[in-house]
Amino acid sequence: VVTDSDAALGSPTTQIQKAFLSGFDASYPGNQAATVLFAHPKEFFQSFVPAFKAAASKARADAIDLALKTNPRKVRIPQPDGGFFETTMGDLLTTMHVLRPREGGPLTALEEGVMSRFLGKVPLIGPVYEASRRHFTTYGNALRSAMFENWVKGWEKAEIAVTPQVIRESGIALNALTGRAVIGGAGANRLLTALQVVFWAPLLRLSRPQAFAMMLDPRTSGPVRMKLARGLVSYIGVNIGILAMLKNAGAEVEIDPRSTDFGKVKIDKMRINPFGTSQLLVRSIAQLIKGQRLDPELGIMPTDRGGTAFHYFRSGFGPQWETIISYAQGESFLGQSLRPSEERGLTLIEITKREMFNRGIPIAWQGIIEAVRQEGIEGLVGAPLAFTGVSTQTYAKTARNQLQEIPEFRGGVNQRQIEDLEDFYERVDKLRDDQRKRYGE
Repeated sequence: VVTDSDAALGSPTTQIQKAFLSGFDASYPGNQAATVLFAHPKEFFQSFVPAFKAAASKARADAIDLALKTNPRKVRIPQPDGGFFETTMGDLLTTMHVLRPREGGPLTALEEGVMSRFLGKVPLIGPVYEASRRHFTTYGNALRSAMFENWVKGWEKAEIAVTPQVIRESGIALNALTGRAVIGGAGANRLLTALQVVFWAPLLRLSRPQAFAMMLDPRTSGPVRMKLARGLVSYIGVNIGILAMLKNAGAEVEIDPRSTDFGKVKIDKMRINPFGTSQLLVRSIAQLIKGQRLDPELGIMPTDRGGTAFHYFRSGFGPQWETIISYAQGESFLGQSLRPSEERGLTLIEITKREMFNRGIPIAWQGIIEAVRQEGIEGLVGAPLAFTGVSTQTYAKTARNQLQEIPEFRGGVNQRQIEDLEDFYERVDKLRDDQRKRYGE
């Protein structure tokens, strides 16, 4: 959600493109909320119900918002004089800023600045987009509300005082655990505006590091640190346990953090990444520390630390900046060439079709379509995961694998030789371009 105008973030086109690419799905559970799945499974799955009700009807979405804000459950807050101040759960949730508005207000109050009012007015796709927007915000609000009510019940049962500090820190922790970092201070809205112009979803990227930092900060109150630890440790531990069991059962799972496929489950051509953007952060840190990367074809190779750091930040850039960088470098973020080549059989039309698909189809649907392209009808198995925000990718066979399937080449061409051929073709293309410029041919 942006503010009353798409131009509030500096560029209407930028926000519309981001909103379009990240919309038309129900991605909050598998993306922003993945961190709390194992610590709060009941709240995680129960939140689907109000979210889909909100998606079905704006009136229902408004009614759910009102119900959360007016939750009558009483909470007693101890005061310095030894007395107690009694308030309602709804009032606490509102003052803690865990109930995010679907529209309007400053960026610091919103779920994430990647939604646009303009798209909601476009014929045919507008109602679908608005439904996905209602689902997104309502799921987050319902989940955080249920989690905090669960926390309060536990504290009261254990006779732990729900102090003003605990309440304030709970608001930050709940947001950070559900993919929404909290940026405070007088210039917070201006800072967030700048971040939104440059990056795709900066609050999501910052949320898990903020949760870890808050958990380790000795100034954080004990009750909140315990909740943060429970959420983060279960998120990491259970996922690693599941991956280990799958690997022991014979599934293809990469456990080396230097690898591009680290933490991913490989099913034929499909990769399922349960860690989302956290996987890229861990992988980048491991490659920076070791100065190495693990190539699926070539094994361990040296890597440029500056290039690794830039690659990580580039992965979070907004679509307009990524487009500029890609065309300047001649290849996309995924390494796909953006320059026609007669030798490779890569035409301008093919590049245009591919780029229109990558930059003009919502991300969740890209994963589903690509899976069907590569796997046929079996590719639809991963559709529910992609639609609900779990990161899935489907790769075509590499050049090496394709060559190895040809009997004449089997065992005779390795990936290094293929890369040498690619470099040779690039030099030929450049020489040909220079010749054409020089002689006008």
